[in-house]
Amino acid sequence: MRYAKLLVLIYAFIFVTSIIYAVNFNPSEGGEVKNLSTSSNELFVVPIENYGYAPMLKHLIDNATESVYVSMEILSDYEPVKTLLDSLIAAHNRGVDVKVICEGDISSNKYGVQYLENGGVEVKVDNTQKFIHTKMVVIDGKVVYVGSHNWSPYALGKNNEYGILIFNSQIADFYQNYFDSLWKDSSKIPQLSCISQSDGELSVKTTYDGYTYNALKDLINSAKHRLYISVYTMAYYSNPEGNETLVNNLVNEIIEKRDIAKVVLDDHDSDNAYNYLQDNYVSVEYDSSSVTTHLKLVIADDTVYVGDANWDYGYLDNETHTVGVIIENKTVADFFANYFLQIWKYKDNPYYIPDGFVDKWSFTASPGEELDINLFLANGGYKNDSSFYLIPGGNLNASLNENLEWYRENVYDWRNETMKVEIPDNASGYYTVHITLYGQDKYINYTIYFTIYVENSVPEFESFTPLIIAFTIIFAILIKKKDD
Repeated sequence: MRYAKLLVLIYAFIFVTSIIYAVNFNPSEGGEVKNLSTSSNELFVVPIENYGYAPMLKHLIDNATESVYVSMEILSDYEPVKTLLDSLIAAHNRGVDVKVICEGDISSNKYGVQYLENGGVEVKVDNTQKFIHTKMVVIDGKVVYVGSHNWSPYALGKNNEYGILIFNSQIADFYQNYFDSLWKDSSKIPQLSCISQSDGELSVKTTYDGYTYNALKDLINSAKHRLYISVYTMAYYSNPEGNETLVNNLVNEIIEKRDIAKVVLDDHDSDNAYNYLQDNYVSVEYDSSSVTTHLKLVIADDTVYVGDANWDYGYLDNETHTVGVIIENKTVADFFANYFLQIWKYKDNPYYIPDGFVDKWSFTASPGEELDINLFLANGGYKNDSSFYLIPGGNLNASLNENLEWYRENVYDWRNETMKVEIPDNASGYYTVHITLYGQDKYINYTIYFTIYVENSVPEFESFTPLIIAFTIIFAILIKKKDD
């Protein structure tokens, strides 16, 4: 009899435990949220090239609610830049704190400054010995852009340019502090300790001013399989003095990696470096004379430097204000690598670059719901006959118009598309869906990932009915034995 009672207690415990497990079971892969390649609940990045910059940045400024801080080397008032200036003025007029600082050594900046000041925006012009070479925008303390885009007509509508949007409050706060330091006194070096943020397979580390040299040197040294570099200005000094040795050191690091290195230079004060690399058997090319390749790109395996530092002595020490990030992520690195290889192949502007982003990467839904995810798409290439290929995927049924074509009239043209995601009636827990954006030739592509949490705290009775039946039979048998 005691044995029977013990068995009853054991089976009762198992039965209750099974019910609890059924209620809390998470059907997503591994029972937990996947590590996402380029996004998660805390850290998101969106790579940008060429034409993709203007519409994305305008959208973010137009939707800013608290602050927009811009630190920019070149500040034009010509279109298409004037549209961004109007967005800053509109943000100021609706109560957003808008501040802009620009370089005073560029005479044409006075027109952009005057335009903004006439619209009520507070602007500071740097007239110190430190040169402001930054192209940074911080919005609402949540998102920051760093890269090579100046606010000039050529940068927004002709050059090869690149950059990245980082959605992370800690990274944004770092660069907001950097901006505050310049705003207070741009003659001084900001006293900040570089930070890093990681989430899953994505890692972002900040760098600025004099920190950039070591960041680039370490990055080049780390390359094992591929080293792709494209720089607007790469100097090399026959008889280096002082900080000129920093530039020579980086060039010599490339030579040590000659077997895996490819270099694209713009024909802008780079002849010495070009000849030196060629003489040392490094694969190096100039871009076409019809285009300015204004990049400062370094890709080492699956890690990328995105920033605004040229390779000259004034940019690699503390004489010039520069900002950038070191991003470790295969998807991001592959995107920039494919962009680089298009320039390498054609020596010109890549035509089809799939740029796009979303306002949210995580969603909450209910079982049986049809969820709409809004996508903002902009072709970063320079061909008006723009085409996109959008391929959805993940562990939920997602659908959209997979082939899009439209005629772009200006750099701000983009499309808003909706991806519909069907949530099953019995869904519960975390799921992932993704959308891959391809250009027309499907060579450059980028994937945006989303997490969807389905709230379903009460499971359907049918999901564990067999357990109840089985344990009821066992319980009945044990009771019968007791009676016998």
